Amino acid sequence: MARLKYEPVPELSREEVERDLGSGDPERIGVALYSATYHDPDWRWVQEQCLRFLKHGQAGVRWAAATCLGDLAMFHRTLDLPRVLPELAEACKDEEIRSVAEESISFIKQAVKPQ
Repeated sequence: MARLKYEPVPELSREEVERDLGSGDPERIGVALYSATYHDPDWRWVQEQCLRFLKHGQAGVRWAAATCLGDLAMFHRTLDLPRVLPELAEACKDEEIRSVAEESISFIKQAVKPQ
């Protein structure tokens, strides 16, 4: 049985995140999304990057984007709900990321109060 090993999310600069998001490499894109979510103070910019990659061709990238939207809500206690919730609802139709999209919607509803 394989053992899971925790690895901290690296703190990349905005320049490094932008470079990796544009790399076309699913692994680098995923790490960049997590880094931005955990470390970039501009939640609006991070939200837009997550929404952008929510429809990526690779399931792992879509998974990271959906996960990061929920994490972003938990960290900042705010999101643009009219933009994010419909996109995550659409992501729930994607069998490969349905579970994480549903979980992120749940996190968002717990963390962000409608305005």
